[in-house]
Amino acid sequence: MKRLAYLTFVLGLIFFCTVARKDTLSETLFIPVSTAKTLPFSEKIIEEITAKPLTYLGNGCEAMAFSSHDNRYVLKLFFRREYHTKPKFDPIARFRQLTWKKMSERRNRHIANRYERALQEIPELTGMLDFHRYVSINQLPICTLIDSHGKSVVVDLNKLTFAIQAKGFVTDKEFLKAHREELDPKFTNFFTQMTEKGFVNIRRSFNPANFALLDGNIIMIDIGELKYDPEKAHTSEKAYLEKRYLSHFN
Repeated sequence: MKRLAYLTFVLGLIFFCTVARKDTLSETLFIPVSTAKTLPFSEKIIEEITAKPLTYLGNGCEAMAFSSHDNRYVLKLFFRREYHTKPKFDPIARFRQLTWKKMSERRNRHIANRYERALQEIPELTGMLDFHRYVSINQLPICTLIDSHGKSVVVDLNKLTFAIQAKGFVTDKEFLKAHREELDPKFTNFFTQMTEKGFVNIRRSFNPANFALLDGNIIMIDIGELKYDPEKAHTSEKAYLEKRYLSHFN
């Protein structure tokens, strides 16, 4: 009896603490477009990007990114809930996964607000080119995506919230270490410009994968971590960002 109770407890613990793998790629995984209003969208650029299938680049818990055929643009679709490519033991993420319906509306609004603001105020620091949040006046194209397994999936962009960013070279720890003499002043310049614009990075650690080199300058590609907070940005944020960046190499 004790063995059965113990087994039941262990299985329950695994279920409630292990993040499950999500469904295959489809429109239902992503945040739908808002019907609150109708706005025009940059038809020329979206036609160029979707002329050929886009290829899977990667994903975090917030969004999935696809590269245009010419490697000049990134199309980013936002998850309605956290997405994981494989099971892992993460009690907090599992809790969010089981309760995503209650959390999604506020979370999605925050993400959309941050991307929208980045497009309006700091496109040069984020590579933002356009953001589709509301129903478009003009008809958008049907888009073919190549998922992480090489399978083709067709989605209707008229129905989805998405961002378009210029594609840069994504950094990593090894690259940063090998090019610190060149990159240190570029990151300092980025932190200076970002804080002068009133933005702070809410991520409490430095992640190289959130940054990229574009036309010789640093941009931040994970915009969901950027918050407009001028009071904090204009005081301690720049020094704190530099400290986090430098501590990454210790």
